[in-house]
Amino acid sequence: MYQTDDDKLLSNLVLAHLSEVRWSNIARENFPERNRSSLFNRWNVIKKRLWNGGFEPRGEDEIIL
Repeated sequence: MYQTDDDKLLSNLVLAHLSEVRWSNIARENFPERNRSSLFNRWNVIKKRLWNGGFEPRGEDEIIL
């Protein structure tokens, strides 16, 4: 389960390296318990919520930036 702090960190890392996101590096250096595929999939959830303007709590998918 992703926590709010995980979402914030992942969002900040992806946005800081938007032109060249290296999912494997992000996973290894910041989320050792997760793999690149898991982080990429989570980013897609976050990105969808950002684009739709939705920041409503939704259980484990809660996003507060």
